Amino acid sequence: MDSLEILEDHRPELEAICQEFRVKRLCTYGETAKGGWDLWTADFQFVVEFDNASPTIDTQDPYFEFRNRLADILKSTVDLYDRREIKSRFLLRMVDRSSRGWYQF
Repeated sequence: MDSLEILEDHRPELEAICQEFRVKRLCTYGETAKGGWDLWTADFQFVVEFDNASPTIDTQDPYFEFRNRLADILKSTVDLYDRREIKSRFLLRMVDRSSRGWYQF
């Protein structure tokens, strides 16, 4: 099973936490976006954009809580970047070139 199939299998749960955390946009990038992903050695790679409003959950750090919840649902490690926090132009170009929109509110 590749990464895109796993994401589709968990779409209802993932969309629910995106709504709970007021995610504006969630994209996959790198190997996760291509579907050429090894279940045993790779992690899921995401870029998230949160809505400016506070999340509906009561937590001090929604970024880490969101990342941990993604990992729990997918039963894998998650590499998560907040798009607004990416300072490296090189990394931003790499992410933009390989990203694939997955959830958008």
